[in-house]
Amino acid sequence: MAERRIQTVLQTRFEAGELSGTGKIRNLGDHGLFVGSNLIPEEGEAVLVTFTAPEGFRVEVSGLVWWTTCESGDARHRTQGFGLRLLDVSDAYQRFVEGLRAKPRRAPAEVPRMRARFGGLRDALERFAVDPRLRARAGGGRRRLQRPGDA
Repeated sequence: MAERRIQTVLQTRFEAGELSGTGKIRNLGDHGLFVGSNLIPEEGEAVLVTFTAPEGFRVEVSGLVWWTTCESGDARHRTQGFGLRLLDVSDAYQRFVEGLRAKPRRAPAEVPRMRARFGGLRDALERFAVDPRLRARAGGGRRRLQRPGDA
């Protein structure tokens, strides 16, 4: 059975030989993670990744670049980056992943309910434009800047 990937956005630093940079961990699991970054190491290169868990402790893992968005040629990747196959999984990393798995999954966003209620952004903006009560609640619409000396 494939492991469930955990979606996240964590600031991280990484080093791969002479290359060092920053990125964001976009998803992770027990044996690997994906780092979104404009700097991308070569496939097969050893990488050290360091980040601070939301709980405040430092996590350090090392692994091999398993794949990159550059070499995949697949347009489905929205974020540039690289997949890392972990070789050295620290106790801190295991504790971090277990903590994320223990948290209940978040409920789906409220966006679909709001879209059904308002009919989308365009409809909401049109309502705002024609409904004086909405404009009054928002401060009356556009305000002109007064120049010094204007009354």
